[in-house]
Amino acid sequence: MAKFLIKWSINPSVPPQTDAMERLNGNKALLGFVLKDLEEGKLIDWGAYPSGRGGYCIAEGEASDILMVLNKYMPWAIFEPNAIMTAKELGQTFDKMASA
Repeated sequence: MAKFLIKWSINPSVPPQTDAMERLNGNKALLGFVLKDLEEGKLIDWGAYPSGRGGYCIAEGEASDILMVLNKYMPWAIFEPNAIMTAKELGQTFDKMASA
């Protein structure tokens, strides 16, 4: 199963809420989705940068699984998913390369 580091940022083409309370309620609703995905194991970790304009998450699965999880956050967020390898996986890959 692949592991992904997913960087996310606020989509600048989505007009922001001008009312502070509406913006807060919208952010709380999105955070509710995140907490549910964490609880259900769809995301392993999630965090936001102090700027409030982006953050990261970690997930495991196939690319199609990741798309299904992230789809609920679109169009509010833009995602950059990157498959990642552990140090052990990287070492095994180097060994295979050396013996090829």
